[in-house]
Amino acid sequence: MMLFTDDSGTPPELEPAYGAIDRYRKRLEPLKQEGSPDCGFYTQCDIQARSCRLALEELEWSVAASERFRSGVTEKVAERMPPDEWHQYRLHVYFYKNAFIRVFSILDKLGSLLNRLFELRTERVKHRYSYYTVLRQMQHIHAVPELTRKLAAIKEAYGPPMSRLRKKRNVEVHLINSELEDDMYAADHCSGGRTLIEDLEEASVDLLAGQRMVAETIAAVFGDLEARLMRSAHPAAPGNRKRATNPGDRYRIRHDDPHGWERAHTYARRRQS
Repeated sequence: MMLFTDDSGTPPELEPAYGAIDRYRKRLEPLKQEGSPDCGFYTQCDIQARSCRLALEELEWSVAASERFRSGVTEKVAERMPPDEWHQYRLHVYFYKNAFIRVFSILDKLGSLLNRLFELRTERVKHRYSYYTVLRQMQHIHAVPELTRKLAAIKEAYGPPMSRLRKKRNVEVHLINSELEDDMYAADHCSGGRTLIEDLEEASVDLLAGQRMVAETIAAVFGDLEARLMRSAHPAAPGNRKRATNPGDRYRIRHDDPHGWERAHTYARRRQS
């Protein structure tokens, strides 16, 4: 699906993410059939996966629109822009902000999914948690080690651009429109009434990096979940999750999780020390 008729289609870096979601959802199909055990639970898993796919599409469209309208902006001072260029700039800003907000919205959806499936209990650490809180919780309790290492590596690889996008998101949501942040700085230096627009090319580089980070994270999460379905190691419905007999095991996920007892013993040793 394309936003503009002259687009070349889905960016190649997003295809693994779409593919991972689609394969996971396909493997859920027989588990969702009426009368099958825990069909409601697996239907909820499918709905959350579909939500992530729809959100990724919306991010893709927002980034594409942002880039399209950015190409029509050449002037660096807002007051010098002719009406048509000003309109292009305002449309660019709208879609750019929509895109970076969606970057973190998708990550938080993934965090909610991971917290639910693997019983991470992140809400006990922070009531209103983000994806980054969930990832820290996974590292802290040694949950799903292989997936945790992949997600941590992706986070580190995109650290600087994601930090800048996160700051813009916080400014946009909690303070002022993010495109006016530079104007606040200029006001302290009495710039004479000129409104210098932000560096659009630099901002674009960060946004595209954020889109890649989200895509790689999605591919890692749903690739892991698909692999668990293939080997019958997917987290079960809450009522069917077998708990370990060790009283120190607060983070037991499933009876056939190869890392569950390791976490149980680690936690028990910490309690005894």
